[in-house]
Amino acid sequence: MTTSRIHFWPLMATVAIACELVGCTIDEQPNPLTISNVAGLSLASISASSSVRVAAFGDQGSSAAGQYQVANALGLVHQQSPLSAVLLLGDNFYPGGVLSTSSAQWLTGFQDAYPAQQLPIPFYAVMGNHDYLGNAQADYDYVDPERRWILDSPAELLPVLVQGVLVADLFLIDSEQIVGESSLGDAVVAWTKQHARSSLAPWKILVLHHPAISHGAHGNTLRVNQAFSQEFSDGTFSMVLSGHDHDLEVSRIGRTDFVVSGAGSVLRPIGTGATQLFGSSQLGFVVLELTTSTQKVTVFGMDQSGSPVELFSLSRP
Repeated sequence: MTTSRIHFWPLMATVAIACELVGCTIDEQPNPLTISNVAGLSLASISASSSVRVAAFGDQGSSAAGQYQVANALGLVHQQSPLSAVLLLGDNFYPGGVLSTSSAQWLTGFQDAYPAQQLPIPFYAVMGNHDYLGNAQADYDYVDPERRWILDSPAELLPVLVQGVLVADLFLIDSEQIVGESSLGDAVVAWTKQHARSSLAPWKILVLHHPAISHGAHGNTLRVNQAFSQEFSDGTFSMVLSGHDHDLEVSRIGRTDFVVSGAGSVLRPIGTGATQLFGSSQLGFVVLELTTSTQKVTVFGMDQSGSPVELFSLSRP
């Protein structure tokens, strides 16, 4: 498995293109972020010889016992069958984000929770609503000693290659800006739609904090569904992967699987619904396995000893 990152467009060029798409101006200041007024284009790639396995969970940043229990189970899964990367689905630090790149939470909520010796793989993060209660810019500026923490832009494209063949495009976006209806959020939506339409990958996966479909405490996110109504209707995305609700859930509507994996630290109750195939309020995470012909999601919980247990799996040929 190899992971590479390519930054080949200057941010201001990307800003200009995204602004042209949504009609904003470059000197507009929609939020305190200085990395870009609008969506930056940052390309990365994950590649493997047979299949790519990526773990995903959110709402993990409590620095409490639950986070460490999930992290230990994640390490055991990686030992048994190596992961290529981890997706952090937002609310990376509770209760109020981080104040700076030297805040103690970077140790207790990231480096110590997911030791590089056990998980020497990249962690691709998206922003959650709690992350904006602190210094959001610090999430973009932070560099850990092993350079595993990756968050460069409110909208990032992560291609997945197997044997040199593109099998999936992952669109990692900042849904807090979309929910807040900022001009940055408008540009993120426009960027995502444009790149999803032009993607040649057989699997297109939307990765964000706020769930489009959820039977948990927060429920469906209206603004996300409005923003991507056409894409959800026509099956542009084969999967929508989110956190926000503190549970584990898989629903299927048409050609899209809606996965909630927000059980990375603390839990809330979950309900049921007609489209729900699996739902549970227990600590855990999901693992995506991507090949040239298959997209599979497996939900992991833990037994009483803390060992990982497969709870549910769903595939698309």
